[in-house]
Amino acid sequence: MMTTVKQAEKFAAKTLTEDGLIDFFSGIGLIAIGYFWLIDNSALSAIMPLAIVNFWKISRKRISEPRIGKVTLARGKKGNVRAGRTILIIVSLTLAVGVILWLKGGAGDVQGTWYYPLFAAGPSLFIATITFFSAIYLKCPRFFGYAGWIIAAAGITIWLGEGPARALMISGVPFLVVGLWTFAKFLSAHPKADQ
Repeated sequence: MMTTVKQAEKFAAKTLTEDGLIDFFSGIGLIAIGYFWLIDNSALSAIMPLAIVNFWKISRKRISEPRIGKVTLARGKKGNVRAGRTILIIVSLTLAVGVILWLKGGAGDVQGTWYYPLFAAGPSLFIATITFFSAIYLKCPRFFGYAGWIIAAAGITIWLGEGPARALMISGVPFLVVGLWTFAKFLSAHPKADQ
């Protein structure tokens, strides 16, 4: 059976989410960013996304790819995908660091004002937007649910008078739980070739 480019692209997108590692590491990242923010360590909050991406890549290479293989795109396609991902990562990290620094620098000035809830929801809304577009890019409907959960968690924690740190920590829990469950299913469905 001949595989078309569209089928290969669909398979490549599926392999990025099938193992649950992207969910798991996203959950760890959100919980860690929220925790570091809570203890007032914005430097660790800012570098956490980069660290998480690297842990995810290493885990995929060592755990998932030996079980399901790796999709290699044609040279022209590979360059386009890599350039798109690189731009997305750079823009996301720049915006994330900017939002964190902006909020850390001015949160004291706006606390108690009528617009503080919008200010405190900023990081969660930013991450929910990235999660929403990730659902489209990865063709993974569960990420729409995550985006909704992030917005709900932000609303609830702000309504309770908490800032963005706890909202981020609560937002990470479903990613973590679903990621572990999906990873367990993946391991049972795809034993290593030598087992």
